[in-house]
Amino acid sequence: MPRNLLNLSNWFRPTTEDIIIASKIRLSRNLQGFDYMVKIAPKAAKELQMKLKNCFTNRKFEGISELVFYDWVEIGSACRNFLLEKQLVSEFFPAVEKPAALILTPEENISIMVGEIEHLVIQTYGTGLELKKLWQQASTIDDAIEQEMPYAFHEQFGYLASCPTNLGTGLRASVFMFLPALTLAGKLEAIEGDLYMEDLMLRKLFVQPEQQGMSFYQIANNGALGYTEEEILTKLQLAVEKIAESERLARRKLWQEKSEIIADKAAKAFGVLQYAKLLAYEDALKMLVDLRLASDLKMNGYLSLALNAKLMLNISDAALELASTKGENKDALYFKRLRADLIRTSLEQQATKEYC
Repeated sequence: MPRNLLNLSNWFRPTTEDIIIASKIRLSRNLQGFDYMVKIAPKAAKELQMKLKNCFTNRKFEGISELVFYDWVEIGSACRNFLLEKQLVSEFFPAVEKPAALILTPEENISIMVGEIEHLVIQTYGTGLELKKLWQQASTIDDAIEQEMPYAFHEQFGYLASCPTNLGTGLRASVFMFLPALTLAGKLEAIEGDLYMEDLMLRKLFVQPEQQGMSFYQIANNGALGYTEEEILTKLQLAVEKIAESERLARRKLWQEKSEIIADKAAKAFGVLQYAKLLAYEDALKMLVDLRLASDLKMNGYLSLALNAKLMLNISDAALELASTKGENKDALYFKRLRADLIRTSLEQQATKEYC
């Protein structure tokens, strides 16, 4: 299991920015001389894995102190699912059975998948709106790899890919946003339509059914063909800034019209989290979202943003599975009990620190 996996990724740590959480750049590439991943034989996939491992481990990359290589076959299902929840791998990667690999920095601000849908996927992450900085970082890694191993490239279509949306620049730029006020106001469908007209998309950041009420969203470019990297980044940045301003206005209206209701929901959520003995994942997430919204609106000091973010990450079944003791009797109530215990203990520790 990757070391310190249960810690918050540096880019997900709360800052003064309460709407734009983080940015992500993803570059998809395929090497010349290998079949695409949908057709590649296991022996060739292993050769691809080892070539890329040698390339990443035998050289220094500018601005990167350490890259750690993990053989994907040796990563268990709970760990794979938790890496997905942390946004460090794609939703397709946990199911990969052919030889593959994950390469991470200790800070988890760079994640590189080998053997996903494409041969190589380079991902860089940063707090807030940092698209151009992250693009430069990913591009530096990309250029260094291409010097040693030529990519599949076509003069007309750009970087070739097995997935049509990766064709062209191979760039998927994303911004993660917390949009509870626009969600409550029912404005997201109209925003989604506006984004579609700009060849951008809005989707839920977290993919599990239990996570759908979290109000975290990913705004990203829809395709990579027909645009330069600069055009994609500029268009996305302008759209995100506009959505952030709409969220601020919606929060102001929410504060004026429903502040008592929001404060009440937050107080009830905190009371339940303090004393519950059993907690379902979906219920706990909704209560943490209620507390975060109230905190962002400066309504209470029940829960620090840092603890809120850490709990959101560490109360999933996958996270609890990784933190639990092997051999325990994991009956139907096991994870509900463990989740409630973790939250209650965390709140007690926070109260102790504040009192001291």
